[in-house]
Amino acid sequence: MVDKIDYRFVNGWVDTGDFPCRDALFAIRQENDTRDTTLPDGTFSNLHLTGESTDADFSQFCHRPTLIQHYLRCRLAGDGPAQFTLSICGGVRIWLDDALVASFQPFTRNLKQTTEITLPLVPEGATLTVELEDLHERDTTCFMSLIMTQGRAVSTGLPAPHNTADLGPVLQAMSALRLDQVFYTEGPIKLICDSPLAAALRLTVAPFAQFPRGGITGTPVTQPDTQLTLTPDAPVATIAQSTDIPQGCVGVTVSTPVGAGSVSRHLGTTVLS
Repeated sequence: MVDKIDYRFVNGWVDTGDFPCRDALFAIRQENDTRDTTLPDGTFSNLHLTGESTDADFSQFCHRPTLIQHYLRCRLAGDGPAQFTLSICGGVRIWLDDALVASFQPFTRNLKQTTEITLPLVPEGATLTVELEDLHERDTTCFMSLIMTQGRAVSTGLPAPHNTADLGPVLQAMSALRLDQVFYTEGPIKLICDSPLAAALRLTVAPFAQFPRGGITGTPVTQPDTQLTLTPDAPVATIAQSTDIPQGCVGVTVSTPVGAGSVSRHLGTTVLS
């Protein structure tokens, strides 16, 4: 269905301007940025799904002002310089291999900002690394997208050692996962794949956890992960009983292995018996 909702958050007064915590962050990042420009290190083991969107979106809710950082990586190849439109909420720095090639850090809360950048691509390819960060104050929109507007023979790929041979069907299946209800008062909670499965899908289901309130987490989760498999003949599986998990707004993370990494989905629901 056509999505007609305006997702820009407006919390309380809107004419107060930035709060002191954001003013401080902006001053540090824009005026006195002493961070190392060395390429950040990391495992980069999770494949991020964007679904039908062009955005790598990490929007979330934080009760207390919290500086959130995300790192993303892919391979880019091309015949000479390529131009891109960079859109973000937050601030980003971008490396090609070991060289810092772009920095765009407006840090305007929940308001998309856009700039044009040029990346010096080469036919043999280079590793693109992005650092995305923002100060999360309650409902916070945090995302980035990089859309090519001009370039020659540009191609993309995953960093080694990820195996992309069977990636398409896995991404399609993971994008089609959902819980069978958005609100439970009793009975089982079922996981469903709405896309026809081409092969068996091995899944790890983490325990349900409560949504944190006031910066305090709910009851500690002590249950182990659940291993299950969805198949073309059985695309539905019970993953919990609603009476056995915490009451209220809860979430569950479902993941599957892909090459040297994994793909995960976070699904939410409400349980009030």
